[in-house]
Amino acid sequence: MNGIELRNVRDLWMNNMRNFPRKPAVIWQGREYTFEQLDDLTNRVCAGLQHRLGMNPEDRIAIAAPNCLEF
Repeated sequence: MNGIELRNVRDLWMNNMRNFPRKPAVIWQGREYTFEQLDDLTNRVCAGLQHRLGMNPEDRIAIAAPNCLEF
């Protein structure tokens, strides 16, 4: 992929965020969300987990949810 080694989903995400921040990442229920917008939303969720639950960046969590954008 253009000489870039992508080892996991995070690498793919960070590559797209860096190269295409204002390009659509997801279109859901008629609304476009850019990589930049989704990155901001995920950072806010992470900050909430750290602040409210005392989690650390290296902590692992499991999420059991339906396959939809909310989750």
